[in-house]
Amino acid sequence: VMFSGHVDSWYYGATDNAAANSVMMEVGRLAFQHKDKMERNLRLVFYSGHSHGRYAGSSWYADNYWEELHDHCFINIDLDVLGFKGADFIASAVMPEAASVVSDAVEKIANKTFTVRRYNRFADQSYWGVGITAALASFSRVKLQPDSKDIELGWWWHTPYDTVDKIDPHNLLRDGRILSVIVMRFCTSPIIPLDFRASINEIESSLENWQKQASDLFDLTV
Repeated sequence: VMFSGHVDSWYYGATDNAAANSVMMEVGRLAFQHKDKMERNLRLVFYSGHSHGRYAGSSWYADNYWEELHDHCFINIDLDVLGFKGADFIASAVMPEAASVVSDAVEKIANKTFTVRRYNRFADQSYWGVGITAALASFSRVKLQPDSKDIELGWWWHTPYDTVDKIDPHNLLRDGRILSVIVMRFCTSPIIPLDFRASINEIESSLENWQKQASDLFDLTV
């Protein structure tokens, strides 16, 4: 189980990404205390090159450790912005096969509904060619309007005002507990808790959508 996050920041970077780095270290400490219950290893990976290199660090890691990752790693849990003031909306990217584990943890710890976002090229997602399931990125967010789908990472994001006063201790503890549950579930479950039926359903749904748009111009049926 790979638990990763970037260490480079714009300016002071308290919420992006020092808060996430602190949660990673705390989860690692807790996992070590319960290593007798672990069914598989936990590896903490800290990248540079996230912002100023556009994921150069994780790309280097994928290139140089491809065989080891391909043979032994089944999930990368990436951690970015979290725990800041007003972050009462929990939404993040996660591949379908891992979504139920994340949703269950969010509901159990925060009594909230987790909003799944589809992965694209962001958040140190450098492992498309390795075959690793990806879960999470920037985690908790601010909802601009109660009924709006627009969400933000705080007005201070990527500015000199991203200082420690922007972190909410309650939200940071909440998010840390959620991440602890997620990581330990993947580390301790006797059977790896990935449900690829959800992935198949997403592929089928995407194909049906493309077929609808293509109409008679292209036939995607078998």
